[in-house]
Parts: sequence; structure tokens; C-alpha cells
Amino acid sequence: MTLLQVRSGGLRIKQSPEGKTRIKGLYVARDGFDGWDDGATMRSDTVSRPQAHGDFDMPGFLSGRLVAMEGWAIAHTRTELENLRDQFIGHGADGGKFDVSIERNDRTLRAEARIAAGTRPSFKDDGTGKRARWSVSWWRPDPRKYQTNKSPDGSPFGPASSLQVFQRGNFPALPVFTITGASAGGYTINGPAGRRIVVTRPLVAGAPHRFEMSTGRLYVGGTRVLGGVARADLFTIPPGLPVTSISITAGQLLVDVDDTFV
Repeated sequence: MTLLQVRSGGLRIKQSPEGKTRIKGLYVARDGFDGWDDGATMRSDTVSRPQAHGDFDMPGFLSGRLVAMEGWAIAHTRTELENLRDQFIGHGADGGKFDVSIERNDRTLRAEARIAAGTRPSFKDDGTGKRARWSVSWWRPDPRKYQTNKSPDGSPFGPASSLQVFQRGNFPALPVFTITGASAGGYTINGPAGRRIVVTRPLVAGAPHRFEMSTGRLYVGGTRVLGGVARADLFTIPPGLPVTSISITAGQLLVDVDDTFV
């Protein structure tokens, strides 16, 4: 069982059980992994009720998440320590976003992050040339965590004209639909509670459509197109055991949905 392993690009940060030999690498200190397991901060607009008690009830949304880490770098030679330093300090130094995967307790979750604004990675040699203390803060604009989700037999949901879709996370998930086949008059995707995605753009064999529930955007043959969607009642796949029935009036539907966690 993997206690903890953080992967991002070529960066690999491990947690080693006490009593085990620690080889060259970056290791998380005890209590040095903070912000990943906590809930995200809730935000909402506050509008006072004029000439009345209380506020108007406004929806809440999750803010981004700060993940702070610190630990030790261990090397056999001074050159190895310098190489670890270069790799650690250079990761995300251009300000760009990078992929992160956290492997722990036989589960791997994915996220995106960047170096947190107003912070700087730290890497300080303890004077031996073979050991250094490090720390870094990663900002995750999207506080959710994702895991690849498949149907019980290990295959994707579809392609089919009618599907029962679910996800094993603890937060509503936003699916992506891929539609194949041919239909000159377009098609309608029927979701829960009467929600519908009505696409009027013709479906042509060899040019699959992709519809993103997170944005309401339609892509044809990999290229985003404007127009062609007459109605878009966006919906999510709820967490846990309930299944969501989704069907399509023409063509074949493939549903890609990640297990989504907070």
C-alpha cells in the first residue's frame, strides 16, 4: 500500500515509512502535506434584505484550494542534491498550470495546480551537501479532484442509444458526451428530470460531435463550432450509487465522466 506519492511532470515526492531505508529523492515530512484533504472554502454573495431582517438566500460556490507541502531532499552526493534542487525549483517556475496526481491508500486522484501567487519554493541545504529542507505551495483554481471512472465491467459508458451512468465520487460530476453516427436532422440527448440537449447541426459519419456539460460547448471533428445547439439544459451526474438515465434520439452516445471528489 502506498502511503503517499505526489507526481507532477518529472517531479516525484514520496513518503517513506519510518525504519525503511531512504534512497535519493524528495520526501514529505510528517504533517508536511496540508490542504489536500480539507474541504474547500465556501463563497457566496451577501445581499441584505432592505427594511427586513436577514439576507437574500444566494447560492454558494467552492473557492480554489491551497496545497502546502514541506519535507526533505536526500541525496548520496552533492551533485545529486544540486540536481534535485534544479528539478524542484524549476517545476512550475514559468507560472504555467501543471497536472498533479496524488497516489495514496491504493487510490490515485488527479488535479491541476500552479505555484501559488505571492509564494516561492524553498530549498535549503543543511550544510552536509546531501540533505536539504524544502517547501512549496501549490494553488489549485479548481478545488475538485478527479479519478477515471468506468462502468462495472471496466468499459466506458457506451456507445449506445440509452445508458445508465453513475460515478463513485462525493461531488456532482460534469460529463462529456461523444456522439457518433449519421443524422441529417441532428439529435436530442435526454437527461434526468426532463432536461434536454437539442443539437440541430447535422451528424455526419466520420466527424463525431463532442458536447461538454461544463461549458455547453459543441465540437465537431475536434473543432469548436458556434451555433447548432437549440437547447442546452445542463446537468450533472450525482455522486454515489444513484444512476442517471441518458438517451439519444439518433446516433450512438458515449459518456465520459470522472469520479469527482472535494
